[in-house]
Amino acid sequence: MVISLSTLVINLVVKIVAVYLISLIRIDTESLQASFITILVFLSYYFNTGWLIILADANMKGQGYYLERLFTGRLSDFSMDWYRKEGHILTQTMLINAFVPAITDLSLMAVRALMRYKDKKFSKNGLTSCTSRQ
Repeated sequence: MVISLSTLVINLVVKIVAVYLISLIRIDTESLQASFITILVFLSYYFNTGWLIILADANMKGQGYYLERLFTGRLSDFSMDWYRKEGHILTQTMLINAFVPAITDLSLMAVRALMRYKDKKFSKNGLTSCTSRQ
């Protein structure tokens, strides 16, 4: 669970950084900017969620000098042990990543509604304390 949650936190940080970096480029249209953000976030999620979890416990014995030194994990191939350990973590991370955007959006909507209700001084008459810019 810790690996899945840490992957989720890293993915959220990467998304924020990606949006910030793409906004610094100052692309001409909003749709092109959204396209770049989507591609960058997808590639970073793919690498972080998929490849890093697989490579974290990989054993590359017999695959070359540098790979042997770099990857010295317990599991050498996609065996039953790999699926028991790594497959569970990968599946759990993907399930969490599937629901977090919806939960985040619902949380932001609830906070906005609460702030509007607070602005009305918790009354139902619809009078707000904010002044309009019009």
